[in-house]
Amino acid sequence: MLVAILAQVDAANCARYKNGDMYSIFFCAVVALVICFIFQRLLS
Repeated sequence: MLVAILAQVDAANCARYKNGDMYSIFFCAVVALVICFIFQRLLS
């Protein structure tokens, strides 16, 4: 639940950088994955 909220916040931050270059998209995806990984570790 908390992970979903953080992923949405991350997606909102990504939407602000709407230049659409692949680096920004890749960076946002990496950040979202890292957040999910950290929370899986903390909650397990």
